[in-house]
Amino acid sequence: MKIIIFENEDKTIGIVIPDGKILSSVSIEEIAIKDTPCGLPFWIVDESVLPIDRENRDLWELDGTQGEPDGYGNESNKFERVI
Repeated sequence: MKIIIFENEDKTIGIVIPDGKILSSVSIEEIAIKDTPCGLPFWIVDESVLPIDRENRDLWELDGTQGEPDGYGNESNKFERVI
C-alpha cells in the first residue's frame, strides 16, 4: 500500500494512510496535496519504508533516501476539484 510521508516544521514525521474508499474518488497525489501542511514537501512511498517499531515514533527521521519530493502541501485543506 502507498502512503504519504512528510516532515513537519518541528522535525516530527507526518504519515497519511489513505482509506481505500477515498482512493476510488481522488488520487493519492490529491490527498497528499490536501493533507500535507502548506509548503511542506511530501513523498508517496510504500508502507514498508516505515520502521516496524512504533514505540519510538517520535524518533523517526527522514534519511534522504526517498529522493526528490513528489509535491508540496497546499494552502487549502479541501480538494481542488469537487468529488
